[in-house]
Amino acid sequence: MRCTGRVDVTVVGSGPNGLAAAVVCARAGLRVRIIEGQTTAGGGARTLADPEFGGVAHDVCSAIHPMALASPFFREFGLAERIGLTVPALSYANPLSGRPALLAYRDLERTCAELSHPDSWRALFAPLTASPTAAAEVMLSDKRSVPPHPVLAARLGLRVGAQGSPAWRLLRGDDARALFAGGAAHAVSPLPSLPAAGLGTVLAALAHTVGWPVPIGGSQAIADALLDDFARHGGELVLGQPVTTPPPGVVIFDTPPQLNFSVISALFASTGVLIPLNASMLDVMSLASFLGMASNLMGVVEAHAPEHGLNFVRVLITRYENTDGPQVQISSLLRTVLGDAVLPAEFLKSTAVGDAANTQQSIFEVEPRDVNRRTYERAIESVSRVTDEVEREILKAWGRSHGA
Repeated sequence: MRCTGRVDVTVVGSGPNGLAAAVVCARAGLRVRIIEGQTTAGGGARTLADPEFGGVAHDVCSAIHPMALASPFFREFGLAERIGLTVPALSYANPLSGRPALLAYRDLERTCAELSHPDSWRALFAPLTASPTAAAEVMLSDKRSVPPHPVLAARLGLRVGAQGSPAWRLLRGDDARALFAGGAAHAVSPLPSLPAAGLGTVLAALAHTVGWPVPIGGSQAIADALLDDFARHGGELVLGQPVTTPPPGVVIFDTPPQLNFSVISALFASTGVLIPLNASMLDVMSLASFLGMASNLMGVVEAHAPEHGLNFVRVLITRYENTDGPQVQISSLLRTVLGDAVLPAEFLKSTAVGDAANTQQSIFEVEPRDVNRRTYERAIESVSRVTDEVEREILKAWGRSHGA
């Protein structure tokens, strides 16, 4: 796979997220290069031969893929038509000491029948399973626009909030709580917590709808399908080349949203950071907590490489409504405390942007006649101001002038 000449976007890492980003960019006509440190592509979705036993292959990380049939990207990509997926009647199980394992079937009622308090499990998940993929669509939505299923989004939010609190009261019985914990633990987050509750709720809802599919032949089938499409659109794949210095131009780092070595490495390799932030106190507090932990870890790294520095760190206020009093107050507070670190333009909340996202489009791809003219013009104006300011920061870091 080779694209000649300049590269518009470099993707560091060839895990499923990096491959998905690369496919989207390549399909949009951009020249994309993926750089992978391993000698095989796929990241956590790789399948490798056993070194001792011929004819035996192992998934190096993920083997079961609950999002394979539920992810909006995978459904638009047509993953189910490109690879073989088998969906067992039993989605997952959680072993317990001294008693039979707990079983989560695709059949919600069958699952409830084996629990000591079936009504609590049914009350938690029945409203979330009326649509096979709605819970995943809400969880994976861009969080900048009205969610695709507002009623279900409200139900999901209430349940995640309750399950993420110290009370953890929605489920009765140790067996139901243990069965829920078996899915929530995939978040690699303390229990109870909002991240664990969010992932656990969606995974269990999918377990009772589309199920937890298994790729036939191993997880590599998913990576290979993405790579095949990437190649067909002119993408370039570079294997066995660890990234030690930031590649030129725009770079996408395929790293998980956790403070692990990959995230710290991505921060350390970056020359500029743009932080999207909703003007709400909860989001400000969450960001402050994350940045505090990141600062402590980065301090240790920078002690061994004092020459490292960022050309810019900017905060972008998103989903902003200038008629919302609390948002205006928090925005003013952020600008007072952070000064020039906050970009002058806000990314305004817009139904036009939300509708575009629901159809997997950017606002620039939407036909103006399909939306209210004033709404469209307001959205375009807001997006243009923000992208101009981001472009200006990047060009300044590169030592170029805007418009050159």
